[in-house]
Amino acid sequence: VGDGPKQYINHLTNYIKNNNLDDCVELTGYISDVKKIYPKASVFLSTSEYEGFLLTLTEAMSAGIPGVIYELPYLKIIREGKGFIQIPQNDIKRAASEICHILVDESFRIKLGSDARSYAEYLNKYDYKSKWESIFLSLSQPSANINYDESTEIMWDTMFQFYKKGIDKKNKDIQRYKKYN
Repeated sequence: VGDGPKQYINHLTNYIKNNNLDDCVELTGYISDVKKIYPKASVFLSTSEYEGFLLTLTEAMSAGIPGVIYELPYLKIIREGKGFIQIPQNDIKRAASEICHILVDESFRIKLGSDARSYAEYLNKYDYKSKWESIFLSLSQPSANINYDESTEIMWDTMFQFYKKGIDKKNKDIQRYKKYN
């Protein structure tokens, strides 16, 4: 589910066809209502290099879908979570191996899916809205009384990390524009 560079999608499509995986793998492209997809899914895969929260993982977990994800150690929900397997960034062979393990071992898949669902229910109880509101309040009112716990630090770090990535991308876009104009 999702989209990407056309060259990458074409490569995946050809790989699926050439390996007779048409009945096992479906590339849907972008879908706004992913709830329709989860009942057909057996495993969730995320190859994100960075995330602010990894909402797609929590959506899959809510549906009881076990996951394989690239490590995102700065995210508390990943460090403490259950129902998914973390692998080192860009370790494609390990991702494939873990996906196969989940697909082949039904009792493991059911246990991991159950753990995912339980953890999603736990996460739904956390008040993220209030936490983000307090962070943004501290920007406009530096004297505001903010409880700086671990999750607050992670949220600040995430916000600055994405801010920096945005600036870096903007600078690359400007350089590319100057090169061609």
